[in-house]
Amino acid sequence: MLNQLTATQYIQYSKQILLPEIGETGQIALLNANVTVVGLGGLGTLVAQYLAAAGVASLTLIDGDQVERDNLPRQLIYAESDLTKAKVDVCAMRLSDAYLDVTIVPVKQMLDVSNVDSLIPNTSKLIIDCTDNLAVRQVINRFCVNNKKTLINGAINHGSGQVFCFNFAKHTSAGCYTCFVPLTAKVEQSCATSGVLGPAVGMIASFQAKIAIEHITESFNQYGQLFRFNVTDNSWVVANLNRDPACSICRHHYLGEAS
Repeated sequence: MLNQLTATQYIQYSKQILLPEIGETGQIALLNANVTVVGLGGLGTLVAQYLAAAGVASLTLIDGDQVERDNLPRQLIYAESDLTKAKVDVCAMRLSDAYLDVTIVPVKQMLDVSNVDSLIPNTSKLIIDCTDNLAVRQVINRFCVNNKKTLINGAINHGSGQVFCFNFAKHTSAGCYTCFVPLTAKVEQSCATSGVLGPAVGMIASFQAKIAIEHITESFNQYGQLFRFNVTDNSWVVANLNRDPACSICRHHYLGEAS
């Protein structure tokens, strides 16, 4: 557990430390934080880079994919020379080389319901879902509800992007991902089927990383709000999410609370 910044760390993170909402206390919190990022596509690679650069102590990166040519326009950590290589290996190498304060834990597997409990370390209190798979998002949501983790979910396709954050340990009125997207929901569009513009992916990833930093430094207070970005007209809409009393995932965790 780090209790004091070194002279080198003061210099490296000086622009963050100058922010009143972060300061020295917040930077120490970042340097002690343990975060898991699931999915190393356009969202996950940028989120991981921003968090490593901010000084997050430990990043567990989970992905079983290899780098493909059509990843290169929006997954900026990869190069043409990385084609066919495991994404987690490339990310771990690049981030470890660039950010010496950060421990990178690569997990070269696709997360699913059979392995989620073993792949996400118990020490990770913050889980960032950067996947492009509805079923996996539901698995991650259930895990976070059951283990009272904080979940930041981001998604982007041709027409819109969205981000929201649930803190299942402290803020329960917003419910969970399944309250918002029922288990019976079907995906109408995704990056694979409708395409996506690289800078739009970067906007959603940057917002996810910003929320993560604010959560770790205890300056975030918008849990349970949906931030939706319209790619076509560049507008943002913010809405409050409400718990579904009949939700099969989170209902039993809140039976003792008033509706």
